[in-house]
Amino acid sequence: MRGLPNLALRDRRDRLPVLLTGLPFAALASATWWGPVALATWWLGNTVAHQATHRRFFRTVGGERLFALWLSLLLGVPQRLWQQRHLAHHAERRWRLRFDARLGEQSACLALAWLLAAALAPQWLIAVHVPGLAAGLGLAFLHGHGEHREGTTSLYARWWNVLLLNDGYHIEHHAAPRLPWHALPSQRRPGARRSVLPPPLRWLAALRPAALLDRLERLLLHRPRLAAVVLAAHRRALAVVLADEPAPRHVVIVGGGLFPRSAILLRERWPTARLTVVDAQAAHLAAASAWWPAGVTPQVGMVQPGVPLDADLVVLPLALRGARAAFLATPPAPRLLVHDWAFARRGRGVLVAWWLCKRVYLVHAARPAFVVQPA
Repeated sequence: MRGLPNLALRDRRDRLPVLLTGLPFAALASATWWGPVALATWWLGNTVAHQATHRRFFRTVGGERLFALWLSLLLGVPQRLWQQRHLAHHAERRWRLRFDARLGEQSACLALAWLLAAALAPQWLIAVHVPGLAAGLGLAFLHGHGEHREGTTSLYARWWNVLLLNDGYHIEHHAAPRLPWHALPSQRRPGARRSVLPPPLRWLAALRPAALLDRLERLLLHRPRLAAVVLAAHRRALAVVLADEPAPRHVVIVGGGLFPRSAILLRERWPTARLTVVDAQAAHLAAASAWWPAGVTPQVGMVQPGVPLDADLVVLPLALRGARAAFLATPPAPRLLVHDWAFARRGRGVLVAWWLCKRVYLVHAARPAFVVQPA
C-alpha cells in the first residue's frame, strides 16, 4: 500500500494534491447544506483539476483515466470538458465542444452517479448538491474572470498559495502551463502585475468609492427625475451652508464633470459669478455638457493642494482623487466648499440627505491662498 502511490505517480510530490481530493469527497458525502459543496467544487476546480488539465499525474494511461473519472464525480462536470475549455483559454481561441471517447466515458459515469443519487437521496441531490454545484461553478467563473480582469494577475500572499497549491502564481502559470504546482514559486517574476485581493473578490475593485461614485453620477445623467431629487437635497443643504457668504468673483469646481450639481446650484445662487469646472478626464466633461448652465468654462486638468488658484471659492467633490486632508491643510483658495461623507465632522456643515450618506461644509482659509503677481 505504501509503495503503490510512489509507483503510480510521475512525481512523488503530487501525492499531496491527489490525497487532498479526499476533502471534496468528504464535503459531498457529509454536507447537509450546499455551502461546503460549493467551496469544495471551487477549490478542486482551481487546484487539482486545474493541474490535471495541463499535465499527467500518473505514469499509466489507466491511472489517468481512473483519476479523471474521480475528478469528474467530485466536480459534477466531466474532467475532459473542463480540460477542453481551459486549454482553449490558454490558446486564446474560442472553445468548441469536441466529443471523444474520454468525454463520453466520463459523461456516462457522471450520469450514472446522478441517477443513483436521484434514486437513493433525492432530497440531498436537490437541496444540497445541485445548489452547491451551481454556486461552486459560479465561484470558479468569478475566480477565472478575476485572474484576468485587468490583465493576467498574480497573488503572492503565502496563505492563499498554501490553501490553493500555488494557484496565485498565475502569470508564472501562463508562462509555463505544464509546470507542476510545486515549481511555480521558483518562477516568480519581479515587477509582475499583482493584486492583494483573491481572484473571486477582484470585482470589488470596481466598487472603490471613486469608481462607484462615477457610476452613480452617470446614472443621474440618464434619470432626470432622480437627478431632480438629488439636486433638491443639495439645494437645501447649500442654502444653509452658504447663507451668510458673499457672492464670489470666481468659483473653481473640481472634478464636477459627470453630474454638475455644484455648477447648476451655484449658478442659481450667484448668476454673475464666473464658474470653471476642472476635471482630469475630458470624457467626463463631454458626458455632462448637456446639463451645464450658461457661462460655465470646462477645463481638463487637475487641482493640486497648496497651489494657489485665482478663485474666491473652490468646490471639492465627494469622489476627490487625492488626499482631502492635504486640501484642507493647504487650501488653494480662501474658501473651500467640500462634499464629504456624512460621518465627516469638519467645518461648518449640514447633512445633505441620510440616503446619500453625505454632508457639505464650508472651510475658510486662515489667509487668502491666491497671491496676485506684480505686473
